[in-house]
Amino acid sequence: MEKLKNLKCFGLLLILVLLLSACEMAPPTPRPTATLRPTRTLPPTATPVTSWDTPPKNGADAFGRAYMCEQAEDFECALDYYTQAIELEYDPLQLAYGSRFRVYKELGQIDAAIADCETLLTLPNFGSSHAYAAEMLVELRAMAVESTPSAVVESTLTAGEGTLTASQAAVDEGRACLQAQDYLCAVEKFNAAVELDPANPDAYYNRAIIQFMIQNYSGAIADCTEALRLDPSHVDAYFARSYFYTLMGDYEAALADLDKLVVLEPENAMAYTNRGNVYLDGLAMYDEAIADYTKAVALDPTYADAHYNLGNAHFRKGENEQAIRFYDLSLELEPENADAYVNRGLAYGNLGKYAEAVADFDLALRLNPQDGVAYMGRGSAYEQLGETEKAIADFKQALALPDDPANETHTRSQAGLERLGEE
Repeated sequence: MEKLKNLKCFGLLLILVLLLSACEMAPPTPRPTATLRPTRTLPPTATPVTSWDTPPKNGADAFGRAYMCEQAEDFECALDYYTQAIELEYDPLQLAYGSRFRVYKELGQIDAAIADCETLLTLPNFGSSHAYAAEMLVELRAMAVESTPSAVVESTLTAGEGTLTASQAAVDEGRACLQAQDYLCAVEKFNAAVELDPANPDAYYNRAIIQFMIQNYSGAIADCTEALRLDPSHVDAYFARSYFYTLMGDYEAALADLDKLVVLEPENAMAYTNRGNVYLDGLAMYDEAIADYTKAVALDPTYADAHYNLGNAHFRKGENEQAIRFYDLSLELEPENADAYVNRGLAYGNLGKYAEAVADFDLALRLNPQDGVAYMGRGSAYEQLGETEKAIADFKQALALPDDPANETHTRSQAGLERLGEE
């Protein structure tokens, strides 16, 4: 069981989700997260708790309840508890305001969402909270304009310090097209934004997102490059271009962009995590990856993906006990991460702790019943425990699911069946 389930890369599907989901991020920012999660579901017997008999003990308790309500799409409940988290001075307060304005937006309370964004900008920058809030303000104000009578549009259509330029207005219209999944409209608007003001870096940056979505990676890189020529401090363009370089296998170029990012934003945990991913998956520089992930968790101890990737890096080095320690931390923060259970199970298997491995694979399969690596890993653990019938059943189930070439689930499961005398 020496193979690690792949570090989860940030792919086209997640970009689309981020672009179109108001709960995650305003379109069209493609902030590459540390990992791409497969679709996850709660165990069949589990139901999200959205009511409690006692008041929250503190801000963290209130925030946790709000998050559970939001995951269950009980937005009124989420709003109530995010508000209590703010009143109880949840730390970081930026996260509480950032979460509450997202819920306000879901509820259609745009003015309240705008107020939270503006409050967020008055607080100290936390990670990329200012950049996120500033971009969301543009979208929220555009939404407010859509519901405002035309007589007052001129006085409302503002962003930052001045009236929106024609180019920036075209950018905002393009974002609206993106949210409506009208990609041809978005292309037209972003092209118009470039033509109206060839010195507008946001026009090129947003057009780069569309280039990416149609898999024109070289075009996406070219547009990000122009955005950065016009604005060398355009953080989102660095994030995006580094990811595009990674897709094209140009890890050195991706690394160069991420090096610049950590200079521009030395307290941005995501920048360190993304650079760690390039070191880990692109360049196999495990110690450098560990250093970056360690920096990320120092900046944000609640960053579950950074803990998870620290586990992956130690796993790749053959340091299974250390890997398990970081998978433990990741799962404390995000107990529904099926991949963390799979990888911890593989690490337990490498240490000969087969009963612990089976327990982790059980948990992974409750969360993701279609995970062939989990069936393969559990089958191998059952084989070592002498539970032949269970091992055979799991190997057969792994073969019935799509192959995972990186982990050779079909080849390894077939080999397991042959060892056990099954064809």
